[in-house]
Amino acid sequence: MLLCDTGVLLDAGNIKDQAHRACVRLLRQAEGPLLVPAPVLGEVGYLLQSRVGPQAEATFLRSFGGDGFHVAEPAGPAARWSPGTSSVPSGASASRTTSA
Repeated sequence: MLLCDTGVLLDAGNIKDQAHRACVRLLRQAEGPLLVPAPVLGEVGYLLQSRVGPQAEATFLRSFGGDGFHVAEPAGPAARWSPGTSSVPSGASASRTTSA
């Protein structure tokens, strides 16, 4: 299983990127499903369309299902949260730390 983030997917979809070949190789050699978190799906689609072109976005979206990518479903307390239940999912912290 490989959980894919924006960087590797964007580089794999852009033939002009210097990391393109390495990212494509990583995705092809991965064992098990290639998982893409739902927010990453939208982000990569938008970035491919705006930076590479609509054909790159369409190719990326057609690669879902079968032996290709699968949308990763969230798990844990945040997955059970829905609007109107509380301002913060159960078990999550509302505080953030910032670094200077």
